[in-house]
Amino acid sequence: MKGRIIFISNSVYPTADSGGGSVVVYRHLKRFEKEGKEVVIINSLPNKSRSSEFKEIYLDKKQWYPPIRKNWPILTNIRVWLEVQYILKKLKPTEGDVVLSILGDYTNLLALQISKRYTLPLHMIYHDDSLFNRYERENTLTKSHVKAIVKKVNCFYAVSKPMQTLLIENGAELVKLLYPIPEGNILNKLPAWKPSFEVNLELCYAGMLLEDAHFDILKKVSDAISYNGIFTILTNVNPLFEKKISHSLRIKIEKQILNKKELFEYLISNFSSLLVFYSFDSYKEPRMCTSFPSKFCEFVHLGLPIILIAPTYSAIGKWAIENNWKTYISSDSQNEIRKILLKLKNREYWEACSSQSREVADQYFNPEKIHSILSQSMFLD
Repeated sequence: MKGRIIFISNSVYPTADSGGGSVVVYRHLKRFEKEGKEVVIINSLPNKSRSSEFKEIYLDKKQWYPPIRKNWPILTNIRVWLEVQYILKKLKPTEGDVVLSILGDYTNLLALQISKRYTLPLHMIYHDDSLFNRYERENTLTKSHVKAIVKKVNCFYAVSKPMQTLLIENGAELVKLLYPIPEGNILNKLPAWKPSFEVNLELCYAGMLLEDAHFDILKKVSDAISYNGIFTILTNVNPLFEKKISHSLRIKIEKQILNKKELFEYLISNFSSLLVFYSFDSYKEPRMCTSFPSKFCEFVHLGLPIILIAPTYSAIGKWAIENNWKTYISSDSQNEIRKILLKLKNREYWEACSSQSREVADQYFNPEKIHSILSQSMFLD
């Protein structure tokens, strides 16, 4: 069958009820299937108990396979050669196939070799920068590996304009902007103003937390809202961090809801506004400079006002300034946070922010529009 997607990655395993790059890739692959493309996933992730909705080739590590070591590229190259031979026994690439990968792990070398051997287009998505910041030293790819990969990729898909620039500065020839694809408005309903919002702002943060980077922001928001509303976080954190939050902050902690439809229903039914934020420490959270928060792309479809707290040098901060985001706060000032919270108790302002969420959901974060960028680039350009 012509037009297969050969997806190769060890950093991302596409599943529906997950977060970050995993669900983003899943959504694209499911759309490719609807377009009549066969999807084949290739990975060597250790958890064989995972059930995939796609055809899968698992690269079982043999005892004689050399380990992957950054400072020993010759071992990596031998391992890649062995795994490529195994892949080609299981899957014979044909004309019309396209190789897709996530830039940042050793399987990029597998994708590169298969692309070269069969003259197949090679495309790569880049969600989080793990190559060109302080995390580079932890990556298994050497600088020479990265240079070779970047040189041969037909097209990169970056999640933000700063990441586009970063890739081009590091040798990429073609980089297209591809925001993280959201689920969209699967509830088919939008929130409405409630008189209770004038009394209490019910603010919610849903998602992962970094203990060493996010506590200070949580405290600022908690203190700012303490006399004007309730601050709830839906997350899964370790017991010690949960205890620290419970003892120090005025925050209600609830377990994270992984099912997207259930999460969206809960958010739209129980809260008057949502929170998306980054820390103001670029060392602790360097990826914020180029990565784009997928939860923001998701949550705008709910039509709730979204308070966005992030530095002006972050990718989302630059986007907020460029698009005049009404509830953007460019500092971690408790007073500035409090001002926005008080403004959201005004019906006219709340409705204007709600309208802005719906507008950008269609303009920038429409899942059909986002996928069409990837699909047309991979199969029509």
